Amino acid sequence: MGGERTGRPRSESAHAAILQAARELIVEIGYAKLSMERVATRAGVGKQTVYRRWTSKAAMVADVVLDRFGPVDPALPPYTDDVERDLRNWLHQQVRFLSSQENVALARALLAAAADRLEDADALYQQINRPHREELVERLRAAVEKGQLRENADLDAVADVITGAISFPLLTGSAAAPSIERADGLLDVIMFGVRAEDGDQS
Repeated sequence: MGGERTGRPRSESAHAAILQAARELIVEIGYAKLSMERVATRAGVGKQTVYRRWTSKAAMVADVVLDRFGPVDPALPPYTDDVERDLRNWLHQQVRFLSSQENVALARALLAAAADRLEDADALYQQINRPHREELVERLRAAVEKGQLRENADLDAVADVITGAISFPLLTGSAAAPSIERADGLLDVIMFGVRAEDGDQS
């Protein structure tokens, strides 16, 4: 979606001001009420300065999020010998990340941008979600090899459940951010289904 820029930025300071203005407005009024015109006014630039960089609001929001978080943020914590501890640490990290009003607003805006322009949803996934999800699946695969998880466990499904449980409240517009207690309960349910039996562990 960042590829939708229609021209090379003529001013780095103007570009930074636009991104900051868009980020502030996303937090204040949300994606639905955001407009290129409002961003231009807040940034103190002309509308054409914004439209030269992005042809759509969705493309602009994608770049705002990438500028704020980068492509893989927050990352999976370092591996330990205990996959359950690693996943629990990762989920707790996600919960702390979503305790910020700004982070929640930007995450919701990104989901809305993907829904707004379905043709760009795959590009968003490749830029932001895919590296993170692949890292999670790789961690699960290492646990299978160590005999901690069942060999026939559907690792893609496990990754979908884990990441989906974090994003679902954002998709539904739930005011309540995921809690540590809920994350722990979620992981307990997942591990009950995929944990290797004692006799299967090496």
